[in-house]
Amino acid sequence: MAHQLYDHLMNVNLTDELERYVRGKLDKGHYNSASEVVREALREKAERERRSAIEDQLQTYVIKGIDLGPPDGVTEEEWDRVREATREGIRRDLSVGIAQLDRGEGIDGDEALRRMRRDVQDYKDAAGEG
Repeated sequence: MAHQLYDHLMNVNLTDELERYVRGKLDKGHYNSASEVVREALREKAERERRSAIEDQLQTYVIKGIDLGPPDGVTEEEWDRVREATREGIRRDLSVGIAQLDRGEGIDGDEALRRMRRDVQDYKDAAGEG
């Protein structure tokens, strides 16, 4: 893919397949310009990369915590079973989440925050703290 930079504008040459995709979006009326289609695709890609980095970091923190060893009263054997089950659960959850994002089933970060805030408020209201 070739590109040339002119001040703040970028000229991008697309493959035939990508050009058909963009034209299809425009023909369906989903977007007003090819630039909107490309910007949206880049935003979604950046968001997926950001989420992936966060998930990797969280997984690292969880595994580091698990690797500190068993709490008092838990045998090494029990701890090994818990640690492996936790790791498998993390791998499974990440695989499911990544597949959902790949299918376009993710939600915008702002929308996720709105939902979390709403859930917290609903909880507070139910507990009489609202």
